[in-house]
Amino acid sequence: GGADCVTAMVFWMGSQPWLKVNLNGERFCNESGTYDFILHADASQPGNIHVCLWDADWQTYAQQFDMHGCSRLFPFDNGAAPNLPIEVVTAMNEE
Repeated sequence: GGADCVTAMVFWMGSQPWLKVNLNGERFCNESGTYDFILHADASQPGNIHVCLWDADWQTYAQQFDMHGCSRLFPFDNGAAPNLPIEVVTAMNEE
């Protein structure tokens, strides 16, 4: 994740639908599920945790995801702006 302490903006890459695996490297859930589904699924995994994997092309893939609510990085279909535009997230993750 990343944070901008000046503007109090926080972004968690883990809230995005990236590949999620348990500590054994096994995929255990549908990554496009809701937050609570993934957190409950963690409870039955080793260490009660998951690891998110993404690569250098994450911005390209993010455009293909059907993101909703606070995880959205691009303008909504109705033109409403996302909470954090992709440019802000990119800058936070490069620091």
